[in-house]
Amino acid sequence: MPFGMMNSGAILSYAMKVLMRWTDQMVDNLDDIMVHTPTWENPVRILRKLFGQLQQANFTVRPTNACLGHGRSSSLVLGDGAISLQDPNVAKARAAPRLKTKMELRAFLGLVGYFKEFILSYAGISALLSDLLRKGQPNAVTWYDAQERAYHSFKMAVKCRSVLLPPDMDSKFVLRTDASDRGLGPSLMQRNQSKLFSVDCTSKRLSDRERKYSVIEKEALAIVWKLKNLHFVFTLKSLSCQQIIAPCSI
Repeated sequence: MPFGMMNSGAILSYAMKVLMRWTDQMVDNLDDIMVHTPTWENPVRILRKLFGQLQQANFTVRPTNACLGHGRSSSLVLGDGAISLQDPNVAKARAAPRLKTKMELRAFLGLVGYFKEFILSYAGISALLSDLLRKGQPNAVTWYDAQERAYHSFKMAVKCRSVLLPPDMDSKFVLRTDASDRGLGPSLMQRNQSKLFSVDCTSKRLSDRERKYSVIEKEALAIVWKLKNLHFVFTLKSLSCQQIIAPCSI
């Protein structure tokens, strides 16, 4: 499917998720697939099955871009049981100047959107900035305190280089919910060496109708939405929920 067609990127992302739903030892990053295993015994079996499914789906693998036995790639670092950012775009996001026009704002959102899987409450924070791109808004960006906080929240999130933990299906999961006036930021977490790390922190922007919900209703919506959107959540043996008492005010 040509990338010029509407929703082609979303369809590709969904197809990658479908191809990898049978294992939790693979990570997709746009059109890249990374296989991570704790030992050298399983990769051959996983790769053989993956290549078979790619062939059945008429996907093409480029051997010149393949790397075997590496702990890092151009975008992600896989090592010590965690996934972290390693990309030149991180430096660009950290060094981004103050945004003055819609074009600059659109470019900045596209840049930080590349790391949205690592940013807690991404949808709620980005809503404050993306609202400035609506039709009828002036080309010169009007900057208020809320937009300033959202802008610095993104830069701090990229600067901190958040880490994702690959899910361990035999361990206990913790679902930490957070809701602001504009978005839901539930985070699925697991404990590793006495510390909680995020396994998945995808977020959702609230509709105009959902923004009228009470705080408790938004927290409940965050739980329901998260459980529905994690294809592996129904196999969890143990899941507990934590609520952030003070909702994000951004």
